[in-house]
Amino acid sequence: MHRHIDYLVIALLAGIYILLPSNNPTGDIAAYAVNVREGSDLFMPHHLLYNAFNYAVAQIFGIYNTLILNQIINALFAVGCLLVMRALLRNTCGYVETSVLLLAMGSCYGFLRYAVSGETYIIPLFFSLQASLCALRYPNRAWLTGVLASTACLFHQIHVFWWAGLLIYIFISNRSKLPTAKYLLVSCMVPAVYLLVFNLFPGNSTGFFDFIFYEYFHNSNVSYNLGIRSLYLTPVNLVRTFFQVHGNMLPLVEKYPLLLAVAGVCIGLIVYNMLIYRRIFRHSEQHDTMFGKCHLMIFGLQLLFAAGSSGNAEFMVMLPFALVLFYTAHYQVKTAIAPFAVALLLWNISFAVIPSHFLEMTPEKAVVRYIERHPQETYCVFDLRTVENMLRYRNPARSFKLYEDVSKLDSLVSVGIRVGTDVWSPRHLSRATMLNTVAPYHVPTAIVTRDTVEYDIGILVMTNIKGNF
Repeated sequence: MHRHIDYLVIALLAGIYILLPSNNPTGDIAAYAVNVREGSDLFMPHHLLYNAFNYAVAQIFGIYNTLILNQIINALFAVGCLLVMRALLRNTCGYVETSVLLLAMGSCYGFLRYAVSGETYIIPLFFSLQASLCALRYPNRAWLTGVLASTACLFHQIHVFWWAGLLIYIFISNRSKLPTAKYLLVSCMVPAVYLLVFNLFPGNSTGFFDFIFYEYFHNSNVSYNLGIRSLYLTPVNLVRTFFQVHGNMLPLVEKYPLLLAVAGVCIGLIVYNMLIYRRIFRHSEQHDTMFGKCHLMIFGLQLLFAAGSSGNAEFMVMLPFALVLFYTAHYQVKTAIAPFAVALLLWNISFAVIPSHFLEMTPEKAVVRYIERHPQETYCVFDLRTVENMLRYRNPARSFKLYEDVSKLDSLVSVGIRVGTDVWSPRHLSRATMLNTVAPYHVPTAIVTRDTVEYDIGILVMTNIKGNF
């Protein structure tokens, strides 16, 4: 039985990924679903092949509900990530130890949240892990490692750091420099594919370099800056890579007090593991420690880049996997880590996956329904990207008058346009609210109505402002 326990763990996690997809799409997730369904913006430079790949799947199988399709594809690739990690861990760990580590990694919130949603971060991780497995098992096939690592970069640019870590591993672990040359040569496929796409679908780019780094040049939400925000968001999101921590947990506990017992059990398991820490790891020099050190470097580079991106949790998805590959190359991991793995699973499915599947965790869906019921009015919305893309996905033939900048209210109401807004609606603490820079706004006209709409864990307040007719 113990020889198959690792597959049972993967089957358990696969059931969670496939059967409990998130019911709370973000603006990006809704946008990708629209792109895949409509065949628009199929080659986005930041994650070049993601939309195109999912669009091809949708066309092959004739699938119209692309929001669900993207989630299913992510769930399947998440299972693929665990299968590849199983192959990697079986080089250094026994069946039971491998099972415990798979449970821990597959339950980490940073990975789990995207395994049940339609984001872009799971598929490239699958190819990066495949590249690591190839580098370890087939040192003479550096060209294949390069193809896999480069494919990961084509699915998302953030995996350039994983590519760099494997380059260093191949360079150091081979006396001959031919494998390194092969790795670099096949990696030219990345600029070659970018050049091909640029010539066929240049979009609004002014040049090839501008196309590659389009998001950094033209998207104000994408930048690299180690500032004050990074100092507090990086440690918070590093913790969130393992455990869900969010402002919506308080109303969840208020609505479902049983969650307090779940939290108590999880904390108890974690404290117990901290007390027996020395029994979890035993130093070992029998493994390929250079392989582990290169993955520690990958961990450090990814974390540093995430920190410079306002502590972006999206760029930390791969951290648990890189960290486990480092530890298992230097230590013998014992099954005593099982309580921690169980705590991860119990905490994250209780406070994240199950609520996100059955409940509306944010007010955006309520905003969308409100606008659909009153389509003739003009709106200024807090989360324009999410609301706009959800409306576009749900109502492809309709158009709505939406704004995000509250400073435009003056010009709108001054000509007698009634504006509905959720800007002053109460919201749970999140990264979005922490980064929101909308200044307090003085309303020069009277508020004539205030509509209150309930959603599962909160209240949406739609403020209607009417100008002087």
